[in-house]
Amino acid sequence: MVFDHPWVKNFEKKYNLSKTAVAATTVSANDQEMEKKRAQLAAESKILAEAEEKKKLVEKEAAQKELER
Repeated sequence: MVFDHPWVKNFEKKYNLSKTAVAATTVSANDQEMEKKRAQLAAESKILAEAEEKKKLVEKEAAQKELER
């Protein structure tokens, strides 16, 4: 594996790096961003579904009025 190479190991020791800390931070930031996007999509889907329901109701009411004529 790449991380087992002596150059990488020496680099990590020299600069006191931890690949797990970097990975955890990156994943956490990505998770937060994805959760924001999911929430936004869910809100947009709800709005679209409500609009579709209103459209169907208006069409049904218009059809009923047309039948009453």
